[in-house]
Amino acid sequence: MIIKNEQDFFSGLMFAGFGGFFSIYSYLNYDMGDAMHLGPGFFPFVLGVILGVIGAIIVLKSLCRSPSSETSLGPFDWDILILIIGSVLFFAFALEALGLILTIACICIMSSLASHDFQFKSAIGVAVFMAIFAWLVFVEGLGMTLPLQPSSPREWSWATCLFISVSMLICFALVVRRVRCDKP
Repeated sequence: MIIKNEQDFFSGLMFAGFGGFFSIYSYLNYDMGDAMHLGPGFFPFVLGVILGVIGAIIVLKSLCRSPSSETSLGPFDWDILILIIGSVLFFAFALEALGLILTIACICIMSSLASHDFQFKSAIGVAVFMAIFAWLVFVEGLGMTLPLQPSSPREWSWATCLFISVSMLICFALVVRRVRCDKP
């Protein structure tokens, strides 16, 4: 078996793996129902099967067709993974402390740092837009009770203080590292 397109092969395997996992998990743990009364496990099962089939098709295409350009996998960029997962964790830890508006703005800027074409002005624009959009959709539209503004730092738990501080230091270190690496 000769893999002609590594990127498609591994992304197809990932899709097929996730699809298989979620379809099997929903089948084993949720009621599927019947044709007239579909259960809560039916929809995730069908989505998992569809994702698995799409993944299998991508894998088969990667074995048959050569890519139009070089698509071998290069070295893995850990900075991007750290920034994206860190943004999600930052949202979880900081929402109660910083409020919805400031937390959304922070995670937009943190996620923008993962781009190799990072521009601060565009990141600020996205942050402002997403903060307003999140407020309109979740607070005004859906009526969710989310804190909009920061709470007093005295009310923050030690874990929240630690996580916010560490995540800001990591972002700063990654920005400094990227600036040093981009210099000729």
